[in-house]
Amino acid sequence: MVSNYRKNKFITPRAEEVHQLILKLVRKINRRIAAGRMSRPEMVVAIGRGGWSWAKEVADWINVLEIGTLQMVHYKGIGQRLKRPIVLQTLPVEIMGKNILALDDVVETGKTMAGAKEFLELMGAKRVTTATLYLKPMSKFKPDFFGKRTDAWIIFYGDIMESVKLLAAEWMGKGMNLGLVYKKLLEIGLIDEEVREAMRLLFNWETDKIGA
Repeated sequence: MVSNYRKNKFITPRAEEVHQLILKLVRKINRRIAAGRMSRPEMVVAIGRGGWSWAKEVADWINVLEIGTLQMVHYKGIGQRLKRPIVLQTLPVEIMGKNILALDDVVETGKTMAGAKEFLELMGAKRVTTATLYLKPMSKFKPDFFGKRTDAWIIFYGDIMESVKLLAAEWMGKGMNLGLVYKKLLEIGLIDEEVREAMRLLFNWETDKIGA
């Protein structure tokens, strides 16, 4: 679903939509491998936290057994970027001399993916191929593979709590009460039952308090 709220556009892809996007992405990778234009990666490295949810499925479809994780952040809130991505958690496995597929869910400015590629190369990777599910048109870094272009803010079904927390903080900072926040979360395409549960856990708030 696609929705707009003020200047922000949101999409809320559900499980089947993400699955189909992953299939589209891995077909591109496998075709290039089959054509001899790239070597099969020996490891998929998920760029955390975004790539963690999808790394197993991508690795499975490109017939790669090893999965590693590298946690880098470039955001401290919605639309609030850090000057440089920060490495929070480095790889616990050896990648020296290996072909790596670095995977993230979204490449927006490209700084996180570019930073991850540079970091993996400094750790001794033979080759780092980059892939993402969604690519934002403003990105200065173009990954080797991407599933879809979008200029929207993406809320994955596995990120509901985090998204509700960030959006509520932003909107409440602009004067909204929780009742209005609840309504706006539904307007941008989130599911009612999930929004209720998130707001109950985060704010001890029930939907019978709408307007309070």
